Amino acid sequence: MINAPGIYKDLPNELYHKSSGISNSGLGLLIPPNCPKMYWYKYLSGQYERKESDEFVIGSAVHTLCLEPEKFDSMYYTMPKVDRRTTAGREEYARMELQNAGMQALNIEQMAQVKSMSDAVTSHAMFKKLHGKGCVEDSIAWIDAESGALLRTRPDFYNEFLILDVKTTKDVRAHSFSRSIYDYGYHRQGAMACDGLTTITGTNYDKVVLFVVSKEPPYLVKAYVLTEAALEKGREEYKIGAKIYQQCLEANEWPGYEEIIEDVDLPYWAYNEEHI
Repeated sequence: MINAPGIYKDLPNELYHKSSGISNSGLGLLIPPNCPKMYWYKYLSGQYERKESDEFVIGSAVHTLCLEPEKFDSMYYTMPKVDRRTTAGREEYARMELQNAGMQALNIEQMAQVKSMSDAVTSHAMFKKLHGKGCVEDSIAWIDAESGALLRTRPDFYNEFLILDVKTTKDVRAHSFSRSIYDYGYHRQGAMACDGLTTITGTNYDKVVLFVVSKEPPYLVKAYVLTEAALEKGREEYKIGAKIYQQCLEANEWPGYEEIIEDVDLPYWAYNEEHI
């Protein structure tokens, strides 16, 4: 597992998430309006049971089939339709699980969806142009100079001049996906990938290309480059989170929200007369 700065190749995703240091997903739980106690509960308390949603499973499968297709058949299998209310159905289900132990099951519809989404991405003209020789799913760890925190990131793909990530979403149009960038912290993730690779390799990385595919037919794809302003905002946020993380780690204190009474208002759009 990760315990020092460097590039870690062929590190399983589950070990990456159990490693020392903190990644974008963890930082998102520390940065206001969230609080350190959220991070402590999910990552340090031992009380939180992580459950992967169907959307997460689909997204991971699409990543694998787009970027590491040679690994797909050893990681995923199709679970046929069985009636688990019957003895025969339960036995067939158990047999398939045993036969494919250690692999992720996808039902027939999910498998078709994953293949259609992946085909849409890999047939995109810009994907074919940019995705070639490079590194896939490397884990990068480095020390943040300002906070002293050990940070880690795991870009989908990078070569000598850019970072490429595949994202799945409900709506690939810019006005909608820009909200997803903010909600899921893709701007922080991009900034961390740039800074981590720049620090470890000595090559300046400042370009993050996102290939975004819709989760619904006809599985439309758009390609975006994160703007310099978006990356700088992400950098500002992750450095705030890194400072909070290191302070909490050193003090072994993970506070919740400040125990005060605050005002709360309606959302700004509620005051728009056209909304009523």
